[in-house]
Amino acid sequence: VVLRGQMYESFERLYQDSLLLRLSGWVLAGSLLTGLLAGLLLFHVLTRRLRRLASVVDDFQRSDFTVYQPYRSRGVQADEIEQLGAHFDRMAERLQALIGTLEERDTLRRELVNHVSHDLRTPLAALHGYLETLQLKADRLSPADRQLYLDAALRHSRRLGRLVGDLFELAKLDAHAIQPRRECFPAAELVQDIAQKYQLPARERQIRFVVRWPAVTLFVEADIGLLERVLDNLILNALYHTPPEGIVALELRAANQTATFAVADTGLGIAPEDFPHIFDRFYRGSSKAGDDGNHLGLGLAIAKRIVELHGSELHVTSRLHRGTRFGFDLPIRAHSAS
Repeated sequence: VVLRGQMYESFERLYQDSLLLRLSGWVLAGSLLTGLLAGLLLFHVLTRRLRRLASVVDDFQRSDFTVYQPYRSRGVQADEIEQLGAHFDRMAERLQALIGTLEERDTLRRELVNHVSHDLRTPLAALHGYLETLQLKADRLSPADRQLYLDAALRHSRRLGRLVGDLFELAKLDAHAIQPRRECFPAAELVQDIAQKYQLPARERQIRFVVRWPAVTLFVEADIGLLERVLDNLILNALYHTPPEGIVALELRAANQTATFAVADTGLGIAPEDFPHIFDRFYRGSSKAGDDGNHLGLGLAIAKRIVELHGSELHVTSRLHRGTRFGFDLPIRAHSAS
């Protein structure tokens, strides 16, 4: 009986151990299966977001970087994949901005070439015509007619020279190849010198040229040559847009330690549709007092860039059929004898 009881207990322990081992196996198998399913699910989630990002990148590339569907976070925790997507968004936006800038510059370049071709072709054709006439009819032209043709050819040659000079100057300003050589000088002297140059041209156009400056001596620090170029361009622009019997005024004023240079006219003013483009190169506008063929549309663009080189801004106010006023400010400097 004792032996049979011991055998029974031994079999019972073996059976229990077998059940425990079997249960452990099932638990281990279940754990492995659960881990595998969780891994597959996690892998699917990760690869789904990666596939979405890859699809966005591929679509962006196939559209030649013109069509872009942003990769935005969908409430997922900001892990490495979301950070990668955010970096791609910023890169794509920057790339599109650069492409837009390049396209805009390319458009401006084509427009510039078209304008330059037109403005060079016109005086070249006229110059060629006058010189060809002089060559073919030299024996039949009177001295007065010969001189008339020579004067016309010289006039168109000067126009070509001004155009080429303006183009070179504007190109150097755009490339930052021109830097102001600043010096301290009395502003009124510059205004008076410039006024003397335009009294006769204004009188020939039957325009009254007025000059105003304060009694007190004002000193400014600037490149006197570049500043003269700005005022020249503003005055020529005012004369061009002012009809006979009109007024063009060159003014120098002082207020709050600031010297204000201004050119005002009683011309046709600036039309609302022209206002956003007045500083565009080769832009002539829709309102002008008369086209003598010398207004090339570069003067205001050059003046604006020179004023900006001096740390100021060329501001403009205008009323249609009443006139226009261009001006800029420079700080007044204390004069030093040294």
